[in-house]
Amino acid sequence: MVLIVFKAGGLSMNDICDSLEKSINNEAWYPALATALTLPDICGAIDQPTVHGRPRYITWFDANLSQLYSSQAGPTMDINDPLHAHLIKAIQQFEPDATMVDGRMTTTLLSGDDCYALRCAYLHSGSDDVGVQPASKVLDRIVFTTPSKVDSTGHRNKAVYDEKHVLQLQIDIFVMDV
Repeated sequence: MVLIVFKAGGLSMNDICDSLEKSINNEAWYPALATALTLPDICGAIDQPTVHGRPRYITWFDANLSQLYSSQAGPTMDINDPLHAHLIKAIQQFEPDATMVDGRMTTTLLSGDDCYALRCAYLHSGSDDVGVQPASKVLDRIVFTTPSKVDSTGHRNKAVYDEKHVLQLQIDIFVMDV
């Protein structure tokens, strides 16, 4: 047995990041994911020490990771053009969280709310079913894949199966993003 002694003042971010890299290198996916899902809590505590819990986690995730986990698609559209307005409305029926950013449809793949729901589902129940979590905003389930032995990734793929919104993430990429 190894005794771990924490330094005065707690772990450093370097210690945590080193541990994450070792977990990934050893393909220890479960502890890597658990650690990554706690980082927005830790980083949020540094950024906003007076805010606690869910609001702090969501705020930190949205401020620091939302651009990595959103997607712009399609041509630039003018909301005042009747045809474009019709297309925008049709897209928003399929993707209710889709918004216009710089004239392009932007879809959130993973929001702070959904990541917090994953954190709760995974850390408290060992589950990827975020749809039952009160914090879940858009997603019903998040599925993780391991790195492929060939040059392909299964990362940031969002689909609807049986009316359930599912996001596929490659675990090593997600962990390093966080």
